[in-house]
Amino acid sequence: MSIVIGKNTASYEISFVDDGDGIAESVTDLDKLFDFGVTTTKGSGLGLYYARKLITDMKGDISIVPNESKGVSIKLNWKI
Repeated sequence: MSIVIGKNTASYEISFVDDGDGIAESVTDLDKLFDFGVTTTKGSGLGLYYARKLITDMKGDISIVPNESKGVSIKLNWKI
């Protein structure tokens, strides 16, 4: 976790790094993974949906970023 403090703002930024298989190549729009009920596993497709809902309610942002080597990172940031 990192805390970023600017001139007139302070924010938090957290990255969850997964060095596993990553997202299937058939997923071309990573933003769709935040839609209600969308899953690439046997899950319910609710986790990323509710994560985005909570972080946007806090005026923050969440994104999925492919790692250079393998896997993906989930990045959250919000102002305090």
